[in-house]
Amino acid sequence: YDPLGMAETLLHMIRRIKDVDKVEQPCITVASCGRASSYLTTLAIVLGCNVRVGKEDTIYKYPHSDEVTLSNKEIVEQTVTIGRMLGREPMTGPEYRKALGMKPY
Repeated sequence: YDPLGMAETLLHMIRRIKDVDKVEQPCITVASCGRASSYLTTLAIVLGCNVRVGKEDTIYKYPHSDEVTLSNKEIVEQTVTIGRMLGREPMTGPEYRKALGMKPY
């Protein structure tokens, strides 16, 4: 649990990805785990990255408490709310597959 270290590491990784992937906005997905995952997820959204969340990544509802989540739905809804508050709209499944260059499902 080190929010500053997590933020510094995420920024470093994004810079390295942009060093090698010269497209204007590379498709970066952040899968965060552990107690402070919602901090990293929020920062990733602010930085324009995609995020992957779920109960398999963390059981804690909040970084500062031992309250556990009850379902994936709860985590996804929290992340969607944060994203929308920051001006981002979640992609649908077909939109995400298209962004990755995959064939439609």
